[in-house]
Amino acid sequence: MDSTGPRRVVIVGAGLGGTATAVRLLRFAREPLQVVVVERRPEYRSAGVAYHPAGNHWHHVFNIQAGRMSMFREDVDDFLTWANHEADRTGWPPQWSGLTFTESGPAPRRIYAGYLAARLAEAAREAFDGVTLLEADGEVVDLTVVADGVDVVVEDRPGPGRRVLRADHVVLATGLEERGPPFAAGVRDHPAFVRHPYSEEGIERILGLRRDAVVAIVGTLLSAYDSASLLLRNGHTGRIHMISRSGLTLRTYPSDHRHQVLGLPDPRLPAGGYAGRDDLVRRLRDEWERACAAVAREHPAVDPLVVTERVAKSWEPHLPEALARVPSDDLRALLDGYGSLLATLRVGAVAYITELVDAALAGGGPIALTTGRVDGITATETGTLRLSVSGPTSEREIEADLVISNFGREPDYGRARRSGRTCCGRGSPHGTGAPGAASRWTTAAPCSDRTAPAPARSPWSAAPGRATRSCATAGWARSRSTSPRSRTTRWASPRPCCTGSNPTTTSGPVTWPWPRRGRPTRSPARSCSTCTGWPRGAAATARS
Repeated sequence: MDSTGPRRVVIVGAGLGGTATAVRLLRFAREPLQVVVVERRPEYRSAGVAYHPAGNHWHHVFNIQAGRMSMFREDVDDFLTWANHEADRTGWPPQWSGLTFTESGPAPRRIYAGYLAARLAEAAREAFDGVTLLEADGEVVDLTVVADGVDVVVEDRPGPGRRVLRADHVVLATGLEERGPPFAAGVRDHPAFVRHPYSEEGIERILGLRRDAVVAIVGTLLSAYDSASLLLRNGHTGRIHMISRSGLTLRTYPSDHRHQVLGLPDPRLPAGGYAGRDDLVRRLRDEWERACAAVAREHPAVDPLVVTERVAKSWEPHLPEALARVPSDDLRALLDGYGSLLATLRVGAVAYITELVDAALAGGGPIALTTGRVDGITATETGTLRLSVSGPTSEREIEADLVISNFGREPDYGRARRSGRTCCGRGSPHGTGAPGAASRWTTAAPCSDRTAPAPARSPWSAAPGRATRSCATAGWARSRSTSPRSRTTRWASPRPCCTGSNPTTTSGPVTWPWPRRGRPTRSPARSCSTCTGWPRGAAATARS
């Protein structure tokens, strides 16, 4: 363990949240700083589960418009600029290779990894002297708050070795962990059960299925639509069952939809103590109806399909303070009970995702929507799987040749089944860390960071075949120089803002330095009241 040298920020997770945070630190740091980004699955680096190419078919597109995917809220066209003028389209299928991406059109998710990697490499190349990037493979398995920082325990992958890094600040960008489906305990390894539809194996099994097979998809929202549309675009003709407790489906954005945040009255949430879940839900429902009526009355041009999204966006700055009063157990129960509803109110999907599925859901189509809870899945002697489903009024069984589980993500680290959960449950302010621990923690937006064997190489070496990142190893050496260690710089907490995938700084006395002279005008906002949130997840910021 080495505590000398410049200040060090360790980012746990190299998906969207971790990569975007690293880019901001590299762009705006004005004193010696080492940014260490630790990822336990090398193939998820600069991608996460949502964007890594091996697990995202070319038919998997962003649920929102391509024009809303810029990493920089101050440069909203940056992703489109990269996709149209900088991206290497070698190997792209004809459907996308000759396309000019537009603000309101679709774009395949898998190309986003290239965008994030390009902007990270650019930020590392153009960083101030003494500001360096190190990308490390390994799993963070423990965090301990000490007097002058945080000890970050990194387990090498593969191999039994461990290293301890002393960090001045730690950013948790692990995203929401995978939720284990309790109803599938006995069939998780069955060849007819797909637990990871966003994996290379999962994609191959879906595309390799005979076209007249019966498929059951557990889930009816974004991930389920991805699986169903992939089957349909591959010529599937057999019955597809989409099953969820809520029975909710996606709404389609209007073709001319543009991001907008309306100036609506602040929600009148309780200013006093917390009076229980039922009281909170009642108050939120009343305020929600009041806000929707205000949109209809004061903004008649807003399409009815996006009224709820406009309300949700305008509320986002006000909810953290209100939800901070809710006990953790109650908050988890609320998310379990209302998470699907909130998702459908807050976001929709582009027509490329919904058009085939919605048509197939129409009367007589190949997709059947079932509202009910999957109680269990058992294997049959013929190799199929049988699902027991409890509906609102009755129970039924569905037999399928393939079951695809889109069971969602786990917001409770205590229930997450992974060895590294101790890093978020013991040392962080979300667990039982030492007094004052929260001041050293930031929670970034969700990405993904799931366990898998890594290539047989040192986790502290530069990634092979990525010349643009060779500065990582050199930066590690430079960062161990005798440069004076400043204790005056304080770092603001990144959070997602306005364009849908962009960390900026929180308002208050802690702000970023101004951009380097001569750089493009990507200056950081000092505060933001119009966050839209990250694609495929909701971000959180640590309270200190």
